[in-house]
Amino acid sequence: MNQAFFSIAKPAAPSDIVISEVHYHPNNPTTAELLIDPTFDQDDFEFIEILNIGPETVDLGDAAFVLIPIKNELQGVEFTFPPGTLINSEQRLIIAANTTAFATRYPGTPFAGDYSNRLSNTGEWITLVDKDGNIIDSFRYNDISPWPEAADGTGPSLIRNNPSSDLDPTLSTSWSSSPKIGGSPGTADGTPFLGDPLADLDGDGFVAIIEYAQGLSDTVFSSQEHLETSSIDIGGIIYPAVSFREDPDATDAIISLEVSPSLGTASWDGSGASLIFVSTENNPDGISRHTYRLNTPMDGSLKQFFRLKVSY
Repeated sequence: MNQAFFSIAKPAAPSDIVISEVHYHPNNPTTAELLIDPTFDQDDFEFIEILNIGPETVDLGDAAFVLIPIKNELQGVEFTFPPGTLINSEQRLIIAANTTAFATRYPGTPFAGDYSNRLSNTGEWITLVDKDGNIIDSFRYNDISPWPEAADGTGPSLIRNNPSSDLDPTLSTSWSSSPKIGGSPGTADGTPFLGDPLADLDGDGFVAIIEYAQGLSDTVFSSQEHLETSSIDIGGIIYPAVSFREDPDATDAIISLEVSPSLGTASWDGSGASLIFVSTENNPDGISRHTYRLNTPMDGSLKQFFRLKVSY
């Protein structure tokens, strides 16, 4: 008997679907997990999550994760969504490296199936195409700074910041490590922002959305917590530096650092040509603090202005 699948939902497109979470280097299996299957290893617990950011249900049938040639190797994983696979607006869908392992670690979390190959622990391209081979989403993750290093085997997954935005997935600033060990496949990550983003209830001069993005409270005065300037000596050459807080739980907001020689609206630059990542450390309250320096040495004759830009 022949079978045919028909759907009135429109085919998935780049405006609908994003890769929202990648667990490329999970923790080792626990003792309890090895009782289920003693052959489990950490790679068996990998998963990739996609999210429908569009306003309506779309058809993923025959869309696929595919390998792409990079230099002398093929990168990515392989999985084709079965005909009739529908994903509702704001729904998340999981593919796993090993569905038995996935079901053991994340019981009750639905998944679409097993992909072939395994994700590299040092970074590679992941590519999702539609049924006609057109790219829906594609990017290369990495395991070293400025990419979130906590996602590289220490427990958290790699989560996309504000996935409904138009942030470029190929940039490290579009990703964070998950607040939870093991990630949160199938559910939203982090703490949602509630309230008026432009409120300043504590009168410290910083509005609520900035306080939220930095893991602070809009009801507690904190005018000195947001941006700290300093200098860094590299081989006897002094560079201006700046550090700022960023709460990985604040997934409804994105922080970016920018620099300018003036306060003109057209002169702010946040690119690697101007700013060089130095380090990430944790504050005593557990919130990350990132430090960047200018790529040009300190010069007493030139002014430089720093600012934090928060998008939500």
